[in-house]
Amino acid sequence: MLPDPVNKTLTDFTSLATSDPSNYHDITSNPNLTPGNYPSLFGTGSDGKPYLKPGVYYVNNANGSTFNFSLGLSTSTPSNITFVTSGAININSPSFNFTTYSQGILIFANTGSDVTGGTTSVGVNFSGGNTSSSWHGIAYAPYSKLQVSHASGIRASGSLVADTIQVTNSENITADSSLFGPPQAEIVLYE
Repeated sequence: MLPDPVNKTLTDFTSLATSDPSNYHDITSNPNLTPGNYPSLFGTGSDGKPYLKPGVYYVNNANGSTFNFSLGLSTSTPSNITFVTSGAININSPSFNFTTYSQGILIFANTGSDVTGGTTSVGVNFSGGNTSSSWHGIAYAPYSKLQVSHASGIRASGSLVADTIQVTNSENITADSSLFGPPQAEIVLYE
């Protein structure tokens, strides 16, 4: 097993509720993230479609439910976001332009066998999109399976970090090591 190059916890993001409260959105009570339910969290892109305003979007769904997001978003105006869940997340949007908001992470699902003691399950299912769609960031499921299946032609850059990764279709993801930050220095003293 390789060491986790991301090494993030829920606290790395939930602490933003205090340090960056205007851009931290706990949508646990109503995880149906649509402009009708949360008009203040959406803008209108230059293509007339909605986009998510910058911030961390948190769902506490450790009860076993899956946070589903399937809204078609603007491909001309980026949604500068980080989705964080304590359970599984399913993103199946017909169109999107996602860029990372916090710490290089686009999607973080903190669920799976090392968290719950159960078996490794699907923590992130990231699919959909069209030829105008794009995403940039790290999809992170350290204790579970990460499934990616987009339409051909999506522009994707970043990294997939998970216990297990399943990629279908002809994904073309350009690696971006800058999302991981500078490497940790290690000093060893010898006598």
